Amino acid sequence: MKIPIPFWLGDRLYDGAEIKRPLGGTIADARRAAEDGDPYSSMHLFTAGGTKSLGYGEDSEEDPGQVRSALLSAPYPDVEWIALRVLELLKADAPVDVALACRCGHKWAQESPAISDLECEFYKAAEGGPDVPSPEVELKAPVEFRRKGSEDEIILTVSKLKFQIPTIGACIKAYKKVGLSDKGRFQYAVWGESILAHDGEAADSKWRGQWGSLIFERTDLDDLKACAKELNAYGISPYFKAHCPKCGREWDAEVPTGDFFASGLRG
Repeated sequence: MKIPIPFWLGDRLYDGAEIKRPLGGTIADARRAAEDGDPYSSMHLFTAGGTKSLGYGEDSEEDPGQVRSALLSAPYPDVEWIALRVLELLKADAPVDVALACRCGHKWAQESPAISDLECEFYKAAEGGPDVPSPEVELKAPVEFRRKGSEDEIILTVSKLKFQIPTIGACIKAYKKVGLSDKGRFQYAVWGESILAHDGEAADSKWRGQWGSLIFERTDLDDLKACAKELNAYGISPYFKAHCPKCGREWDAEVPTGDFFASGLRG
């Protein structure tokens, strides 16, 4: 099957996956990681155990260790897509109940769509365009860092960022760095790990470790929204229509894909 976002690893452009039913050991390992509070390692373990092969061109990688390692470099939307397709194999694709609250004060539970009903946006390379997406965001309000104790000496200005789509490996690294108690800063850590370049200069791991998260701490809200829009352009649509039975208001509520995953592990 096709994955939403192709990704390069070495000289291979992975663009598809063949899935399988995971074995009991995979379920146990993924459940243990989830119970330890690390949903991203759990998702990685589950997806690796449910992936028979990763396709590149007319060839495929079938070695389980290589598949598991390669998936760390896969964009998170690919891992989520594969995991949900595997849950369908396990018959864990039924709708889940979502707790909703309207601004009128009414609270109720509503069923989400089934996994098979979730929409997914696939990256389509334009003719002559890049094989994989590398979003760029021009900051309307450039971020400046000044030397401590000096209001005049600017040591770094960031006005343009180039990203790769965040990988499951970036999510795991961000989780180990900041945890999930502060979801905003967790998101900044993920984005920081995904910066490829700033203002035309390549960003290496040392630069990302020093500046990555801090940039978003100082970024204007409109620029944060622009980053989020670019980095969430592909993969499963995260929303479904919620309708308040009391006042009639309708809005986009978030699809709880994590609940599908948790339900599948329990089942």
